[in-house]
Amino acid sequence: MARKFTQELKDRAVRLTFEHQRIHECSRWVAAQAIAVKLGMSPHSILDWMKKDAASAKAGQGSAIDYEAENARLRAENLELRRVNELLKEASAFSRPNSTPEPRNDRVHRCVS
Repeated sequence: MARKFTQELKDRAVRLTFEHQRIHECSRWVAAQAIAVKLGMSPHSILDWMKKDAASAKAGQGSAIDYEAENARLRAENLELRRVNELLKEASAFSRPNSTPEPRNDRVHRCVS
């Protein structure tokens, strides 16, 4: 039974495969196998998506992977996460102290008969 993958996952698999191929200087097949194992999919699917990506780039549509848009999205996400972290830091500074008492170092004596 064929599984449906989102376009985002397909683009990610293609990008990771190209990066793996470039870094490890290996064939597309070896790179596709390595990435397929990590993502839990068939290397044949990744190779098909790579061919479609190359065909769309040749047709003048540009690459299916728009690095500038991805970079802008990630920058916006980082900015939002930084804001949230600052809010959490400020909130933790004004939070209530711990309501459980500190453990005492008193010794408990027991009578043993």
